[in-house]
Amino acid sequence: MIATLASWRLNRLGIARRTFFAATAVAVGLLGTTARADHPEDNSFFQVGGANFMAFEAEAGHLADTGDASFWQRVDDPGDSPSEGFLLRPTVNFTGGAPASTATYVLNFSDDSGPYYLYVRHKRFGGGSSDSLFTPDDFGEAPGFINRNGQLDGPEDVYNWWESPDVFDADAGAPQTFVMGSREGNMGVDRIVLSQQTGLSNAQLDALANSPNIPEPSSLLLAALGLLGLLGCGRRRRWR
Repeated sequence: MIATLASWRLNRLGIARRTFFAATAVAVGLLGTTARADHPEDNSFFQVGGANFMAFEAEAGHLADTGDASFWQRVDDPGDSPSEGFLLRPTVNFTGGAPASTATYVLNFSDDSGPYYLYVRHKRFGGGSSDSLFTPDDFGEAPGFINRNGQLDGPEDVYNWWESPDVFDADAGAPQTFVMGSREGNMGVDRIVLSQQTGLSNAQLDALANSPNIPEPSSLLLAALGLLGLLGCGRRRRWR
């Protein structure tokens, strides 16, 4: 229906359909690029309207080595990972007081009406040194880090969810930077959820859909319609 109406409108204005759709494709591409320009790992995420959570794959983060030999790496775990088949895991064990490496995510919230609770889906690889990492104390590019030594427990070689005791206050008016730090070499991190609900079960967390990397389709549609209006105005000026 939308395509039919757009085609009729284009014919009335005398605008070539290929011109409009090419321009619209450029506009859509620009919107997507805006969300991901800084980090090619697609580490920007947008909260879907009406949702009270954000969920994303840990391996999508922008990885930064802080100088130590231990840094996050993307590890393929296709047989066990419940989502994308990859997870983050440090190369070696590091138990210093600050992260040896960080993974950064850019979160665009649409709902900041309440605090958000942090959940991490992780896997403890066998061999010890597999139950800790660093979580941020707040949003921001350079947050303080909390050493979660021994807190991410559970059986080894299976995926478990862990809820952080801290809460995060989001601001829907600006992108929020979330940074996580590596610590122990046998700790794999697969997925991250920030939800306004506390006490979610493993099944409830697994059921949450990942947040998209680009704004909702409604925003793209508005951009396309706005472009159509501009093209129409330009055409009418040439008629005068």
